[in-house]
Amino acid sequence: MNFSFSNLKGISIFFAVCVLISVIPPGLLFIHMFIPDLASTYNFGYVLILSISIAGPPWLINSFLSTLVSSEDNNSQRNSDQKKDEKEDKEEEDDDISETAGMGAVFGSLYNLVLFYIPLLIKFFFDTNLKWGVIFLLTIEVIIIVFTSSMISLSSKNQ
Repeated sequence: MNFSFSNLKGISIFFAVCVLISVIPPGLLFIHMFIPDLASTYNFGYVLILSISIAGPPWLINSFLSTLVSSEDNNSQRNSDQKKDEKEDKEEEDDDISETAGMGAVFGSLYNLVLFYIPLLIKFFFDTNLKWGVIFLLTIEVIIIVFTSSMISLSSKNQ
C-alpha cells in the first residue's frame, strides 16, 4: 500500500489541520503558562509530546461526543427520507459516515479550543496555579459533556 499526497482530499487535509491546531498549541500554551520551568528545562520534543498527551485525550472525548450528536442528526434525517434506491442509499451512507466523522472532529476541535483557552485567559488575568488550571479544565469538560449528552438525548427523542 503506497501513500501519496495526491490521494488526499482537501477536506481530509482540513480536518487534519483542525486537529493539529486544536491539540498542539493549547497544550504548549498550557505548559508554558502553568509550568514555565518545565518548558525551559526540557527540549522541545519532550514538551511537544507532553502537550499532545495533555490536550489529546479531551479532544478525543469531545470529538467522540460530537460524532454521536452528528450521527443522531443524520439518523433522524435518514429516517424521514425512506424512499431512495438501494444503490444511492449505500453511496450516501458512505458519504454520511465520513461527513459525520469529519464534523465530529471539527466540533471536537472547537470544544477543545474553548476548553483550553478559558483557563489560559483566567491565568493571564489572574495569578492562578496549576491546581486551579486543572480544576478549570475539568469543570469546563464536564459542562461540555453535559451539553453534548443533552444534545444526544434531545435528538434521539425527536425520532
